[in-house]
Amino acid sequence: MRKDSTNPINTTGMKFFEIKQISVNEWHALLDGEGKPEQVHLWLDIEDIPYPFVMRFKSRRPVDELIVALIAHANNVWPWERSEQ
Repeated sequence: MRKDSTNPINTTGMKFFEIKQISVNEWHALLDGEGKPEQVHLWLDIEDIPYPFVMRFKSRRPVDELIVALIAHANNVWPWERSEQ
């Protein structure tokens, strides 16, 4: 994962999609879902697209990096009020 910045980015010319649902799932190599899970999948169901966008995480490190980046940006955008902690 690239290093994140708190600098605003230019979104001119970008297309944005409405996310209907976000799911996080464990992936098992066996079709019946038995056995030890091997990956974490992040599924985004997007408006007007008939199939989900799926991100596959094959190790813990990128999952942890994503979580840290999401928390850091969420705290910048929506700072905790002292009474909310």
